[in-house]
Amino acid sequence: MRGEESAEREFTVSEPDKVWADNITNIATDEGWLFLAVVIDLFSHQAVGRSLRGDMSRDIVIDALRMAWFKRHPSKQAGVILDSDRGIQYASNDFRDVLSECGITASMSRRGDCWYNACCETLFGSLKVERLHGQRLKIRRQAKDEVIA
Repeated sequence: MRGEESAEREFTVSEPDKVWADNITNIATDEGWLFLAVVIDLFSHQAVGRSLRGDMSRDIVIDALRMAWFKRHPSKQAGVILDSDRGIQYASNDFRDVLSECGITASMSRRGDCWYNACCETLFGSLKVERLHGQRLKIRRQAKDEVIA
């Protein structure tokens, strides 16, 4: 059950830990890219898991998912659905194995349809415009500290 969709393409989820959205963004530093993966509960629109890494391997999404799982710990019978884009990280066997271990059902948006991940994009936009804009981030550690703050 993904939620109800209105004509304006707004989505509502009736209770916590039913639908999560997951996405990745990048943050520029003088040292190189820092990548941020988040898991957001679409009921509260709160980030319940995150991972910050210098690479975009499947581990970044696995780490974010594990954080969300340990933080919220829904039962395997809760029927959590995780919506993501079609990135290779989300299609990896290792990521799929973690989903299975947790009893989470994967849902990938159709190509060009990012409506369920809009809350992730909103978070990323706010982070970059309101927190990071105009800052020269010399090293990844500095960027991590800013993101966590």
